[in-house]
Amino acid sequence: MEFVKDLFLTESFLVKGYVKTGGRRLTTFLNATGGRFIEVHDATLVGVQQGDRIVTARAMVNLDEILIAHELIGSAGDDLLRRLAEPAKDRALVNLYLGGRLALEVSGKMLRRAYNRTDLGEQRFLVVTDTAIEGLAGKKPREFAVLKRAPYLIVNRTRIAYVFDYSP
Repeated sequence: MEFVKDLFLTESFLVKGYVKTGGRRLTTFLNATGGRFIEVHDATLVGVQQGDRIVTARAMVNLDEILIAHELIGSAGDDLLRRLAEPAKDRALVNLYLGGRLALEVSGKMLRRAYNRTDLGEQRFLVVTDTAIEGLAGKKPREFAVLKRAPYLIVNRTRIAYVFDYSP
């Protein structure tokens, strides 16, 4: 029986499995990781183009390759609830375009101008809530549907090519 807690979408694979975060939320862990790779245990890699599967006890994923991440367990945990409780004036509706071979559009709400702020510290990964995602049309495996229905997504700020920010 596979244990899936975390999902990572790259241009080549949807990686599912679990990351030992030391009890931290996935966003916090990703932003604090000092290395180039994260270790995904009990990993299944689903090919983005063909849907082929690779199953392995451990996969090392380069942080630069991650477009989007999502934590399945505890998706309504303290960190997300805190973010959702932030005043609406601090959040803005955005469309984020991630370029590359797998062109994606993520729409939703995020901290106002978080994609370009320096006062947030070195946050490479940003949370977008109330999300909609485009660019996964035609992806057959059921795992891609999880990303389309996710209440939030974690977006790699360094992979954002264009932003449409609807804040005043």
